[in-house]
Amino acid sequence: MNQHLPTRVTQLPIAETVEDLEVFGLKDDRAHRLRKGGFQAYVNDETARRVEAGVAPFLDLLAQKPNADALADVATSGSYVDLTNRPALGTAASQNVEDFPSHADLGSLAAAVSIGTKNFDTLALANAAIGDIAEGGGVNILADGSNNGFYVKESGALVKKSNASLTGMASDISTHTASIARLDLAVQGAAPNVFANGNLAADGAPPVWFDSLLSTNQTFASTIVTTTNPVLAALGITRALDVPANAETVGLTGNQLCADVRLRGGRIYASVLLESVTGGWDLGSSGEPRVTLRYSDGTFANVVLSAYESLGSNVRRYYGTLALSSGKTAYRVEVGAVFGRPRADAFRATGFWASHFFTTAPTITDTAYPNWSQAAYRYPSALDARVSVLERPTTLARLRYALYDDFRSVNICLFGDSKVWGLGASGLSPSSPRTAHLDDPRNTIDAAVSPTWANLFLRYLALTYCSGAVTAGDPGVGFARKWAIGDVCYDNERFKVRDRRTGSPRPKNVFAFASGPLLLRVLDLPPVSGATDDALYFEFTGDTFKIRLATISTDPAATYTVEIDGTVVGVYNAYSSPSAWGAEQMISTAFGRHRVRVWNNSALQGLRLEAILHHRRIQVRNQGIIGTQSQQWLPTDMTYNLYPGIMDEDEFVFGQIGTNDRATTTSPLRINAGQRTRDSLKTIGAHLAGRGKHLILMTPTRATTDWPDAPNMSFDTQELAMAIRQAAGDLGVSCIDNFAMSTFDPAGGYLSDGLHDNDNGHRGTFRNIVTSLGLVGMPLL
Repeated sequence: MNQHLPTRVTQLPIAETVEDLEVFGLKDDRAHRLRKGGFQAYVNDETARRVEAGVAPFLDLLAQKPNADALADVATSGSYVDLTNRPALGTAASQNVEDFPSHADLGSLAAAVSIGTKNFDTLALANAAIGDIAEGGGVNILADGSNNGFYVKESGALVKKSNASLTGMASDISTHTASIARLDLAVQGAAPNVFANGNLAADGAPPVWFDSLLSTNQTFASTIVTTTNPVLAALGITRALDVPANAETVGLTGNQLCADVRLRGGRIYASVLLESVTGGWDLGSSGEPRVTLRYSDGTFANVVLSAYESLGSNVRRYYGTLALSSGKTAYRVEVGAVFGRPRADAFRATGFWASHFFTTAPTITDTAYPNWSQAAYRYPSALDARVSVLERPTTLARLRYALYDDFRSVNICLFGDSKVWGLGASGLSPSSPRTAHLDDPRNTIDAAVSPTWANLFLRYLALTYCSGAVTAGDPGVGFARKWAIGDVCYDNERFKVRDRRTGSPRPKNVFAFASGPLLLRVLDLPPVSGATDDALYFEFTGDTFKIRLATISTDPAATYTVEIDGTVVGVYNAYSSPSAWGAEQMISTAFGRHRVRVWNNSALQGLRLEAILHHRRIQVRNQGIIGTQSQQWLPTDMTYNLYPGIMDEDEFVFGQIGTNDRATTTSPLRINAGQRTRDSLKTIGAHLAGRGKHLILMTPTRATTDWPDAPNMSFDTQELAMAIRQAAGDLGVSCIDNFAMSTFDPAGGYLSDGLHDNDNGHRGTFRNIVTSLGLVGMPLL
């Protein structure tokens, strides 16, 4: 088959040589016009299906295949067989599609079509009528055994160009579809995962769960947790969906991972890993793993993944295939276990996988499993891993993105020692008595009184991203608020309308007004009917939002429902007489990331939505504890118990610790120098990553009272800064380098006492934070 392949992937000879292919002798004038990868034909109802299913996909595949010479351009070492463990193109093992014409024959076929083609039952009948066949014309032999095929009249004689007639070619091609697709895999590499983050990595794409489609009595109560299972770890998995046991008969506590796709034809190979926490395998009533395909016409198909293999350590991998419905486009794939109820055992679900194939029986070896990246690859190398790291957003970039999203409240925690507390600045609050515990006194949060870098940072965030007013919370905690307006009409990335029962996308009904609504336009969710049950979907991070709507006078019983994370939180009035703009309903919930659905309950009037308003909160928690060392912040430390000061709601964590690590003369620690700080930060950072936190490390400003001149010091702040930078590199997190910022200040103009920053030093650190974040607008101080 090698001689039939183009020499470059970008060439498409078929499109250049075949323009109009007409099957001669059709009695039915209702011809269908097809175009597939440059192949165009007129065929009747009988052959339309065969050509669509056979000829066109084959020509698509044929046009995309590189030959061995083309592979040489990308292969860095070894032969094709070495790279793929499959037979080389052009060998007998690979030449299994012998019935199709070459490119040269396709050229004569096209010419024959333009001249004219005729159908004969036997070759003898065709030769008897040779005088009636134009030179260069084509002939289909349809019922003559081995003589069947397509012929072209050349120099007065019929020359066979294909073992299949044009109408029979589709049937012949279909018998070779599997081998062609297998060859496609050999050339193009293993099939990738459609899930961008199938292993639920903390730094990966946020998972999209099926729970937003659940009905109101099916509460989704599972959370993502860290798993230390050795089998899962060997597969590159450290996180899983935690599904507790459920002895009740109501309340769905499991889910399926979703991926947006656009697929037609072929089949899906799906796989999911289940870890039994309790050791048993009671998945509940109809709770087995499954794969589901949802189609653009509102229908869906699914199949239970009944086959499984035991991997050890109470881990099973369930797998199976599901064929796509003919003639439909699938827009979403869902894989996971339903976890029915009642359910005696607890589980963790992870390792979600789905690959698309045109082969009839794909297996796990045909996929890139367990490469959890969504991107396809052919020849992985060390460069792939490096590119992946470079493309991953830094933790500073993640904070910047969060600040720019006004439907995302942001909680920041600062942990460390006196450099974080604010010692050295003016206007300080009393710092005694102190015991190096979380109940130690905190400094004021008012930047006008005490301009520490932490207070300046809080004030900057309040003025730039909120209303400006700072409210004091617990000691060391300050926050600001702002009502952010969400445009339900035209912000299509954030606000989506879907059918509440199927999850299928629905069009938005938007109406403009010269006056009245907040944004002079509204989104109407139509009256509920047997055919329509639309709902507004959106997500936010925070604790409070308002629904702004117009109340309408049509239906006195009109209401709407609000659901948060699968639980209905209220049913609210949508009626007034007369109709009125600007009605608001405030919804409060626990702080966190939430998925919301709003739907109309009236069959007589629409739900007219003006906007969704989010009461955004930006908060800074200062957990600087004077005199502490990095080891005291370890998650395993029970003496000082400082680590719990980084709260669950704190998404971003700034760490500036280590200056007190220098203060020791113990010989082993002197030998380790900054390595101890690096090790501590790595342990803290890894634990925070497991909790879904984004860590940002900071080096201290340069000290002038330092080793070797200062007593009781084992290393200097330069070595400490290097250890912090290295820990940041180990963890893959950002580092704000205040030491480098203060390098050209050898006289200590930033310092109040040789170590702690004065007001000038605190301003310099604050400005360095804003600059490192890449935020727009540098404040003038």
